[in-house]
This record gives sequence, structure tokens and C-alpha cells, in this order.
Amino acid sequence: MKKTIGVLLAMAFSLSACGDNAASFPLWLAQKWKLTQLYNGSASIPMRSYTKDEGAFIVFNNNGSFTGNAGCNAFFGNYISSETNDIQFGGVGMTRKMCGPESMAVEDTFIKLFADGGGTIAKLEGDTLSLARGDIRATLVRVDTFAPLSTQERDSINE
Repeated sequence: MKKTIGVLLAMAFSLSACGDNAASFPLWLAQKWKLTQLYNGSASIPMRSYTKDEGAFIVFNNNGSFTGNAGCNAFFGNYISSETNDIQFGGVGMTRKMCGPESMAVEDTFIKLFADGGGTIAKLEGDTLSLARGDIRATLVRVDTFAPLSTQERDSINE
């Protein structure tokens, strides 16, 4: 069963990469989103107050790829989204450096939203994006100065 799901996800990613499918890559999601609140169950994960350009964030690209920073380490991968805003992630990877305990607590929780497979639900209200998967919930805000990253800039995030 697990192998079948993996094969189906791989097929979905390869098929969706061949064309422009608005249902798979909704344009409203193709933005830079900064993490502002994070919960694991009813427990709020403490976060420092960051400036606009600091802290954890994710950039969803309209080609089905994403990059981001989980508070310490960079992460990247691919995604598809259904019409019900269920997001499936695949090919997720990240750097592995150690940071302070506060950053690692945020990262250890935030990155669970992007684990391979389905189950992450996205909801947009104005400039606020809510992501939820199981007991993990995150609130992100659209970064209004977002400009699409060049390939070189995306690669530098992943280093």
C-alpha cells in the first residue's frame, strides 16, 4: 500500500510538471508566506518577534515546487493541491545544522506540515494562510514585498 501511494504521488508530480494545471498549483498559494503562529495540539510554540525578512517562511512557486526556512534550516520540495485545498508534498529535503533551542523547537514542529504525502489543509483568509496537519497548526502571512525568486536565489536558500 505504501509503495502504491508513493508511485501514485510520483506519477502525479511528474504529470503535473508537464503542464499548467491551476487546480494543482493555485495562484493564490504561489507567494512567500511568513510564519507568525505555531501550535502543536493546544500548546503554542514560542516564537521570537521577527522582522519582516527574518524567521520561518515558505515560498510556494506556481510550478509545483517550494522552498523555505524552518527557523534554522532551509527546506525544499514539490507540492500539489486539490480543489478542496488538501496539499500533498513530495521530495521534501532540508539542510541539517543545529541552532538554538527556540529555533529548533519551531523547526521541529513547523517542518511536520511538509512531510511527504497528503493531509495538509490550506485555508486562505485575506493575507493570512492557515496550514493544518493532524495536531499541528500554523498561521502565516503573505509577505507583501514578495518577488519571485530567481533560480540562483532559490538554490542559495537550499544550500
